Amino acid sequence: MWLQNVESYIGRTLFIILRILFFVFFIRFFILEFGIVSGPSMMPNFQDGQIFMVLKPPFFRRSPERFEVVQFVDPENERKLLIKRVLGLPGERVTIRRNHVCISHPTGENEECLDEPYLPDWAVTTVKKGGSMTIVVPRGSYFLMGDNRIASFDSRDFGPVPRQNIVGLTFPL
Repeated sequence: MWLQNVESYIGRTLFIILRILFFVFFIRFFILEFGIVSGPSMMPNFQDGQIFMVLKPPFFRRSPERFEVVQFVDPENERKLLIKRVLGLPGERVTIRRNHVCISHPTGENEECLDEPYLPDWAVTTVKKGGSMTIVVPRGSYFLMGDNRIASFDSRDFGPVPRQNIVGLTFPL
């Protein structure tokens, strides 16, 4: 009799453990995950070593929007994830010149320089090779930049990021 009770207890315990593992797996891969900022590229809004949360479901139903901070697969190292701010949307022309990021129609019509109140006063937006830069963001891709423009490795270096490489929406904790 006591052996049946032990077997029943072990069976119920294993069932509970398996259910917990399933829910943890489901949440981790489909809803929410946490990360730690590595480096100064998003300062002052995200500090080196700060914990952040990545919410995945919004991007199952919609595309990233301008100024949102997203986590994505590093184009130069598929095992590494980065976080950056969305500035250029698919089909837009992004021009960086004289400390400004300007957005326009691919033909250059209706250019508007972005107001970026989240940037610190000391932020300088330049192109690493000097001068200016203009790129048309391909359909299905996004132009991403860090908030600490001097220390950021971003779309100015590796180009626009395909939508399928964007993992989720990022929030500081």
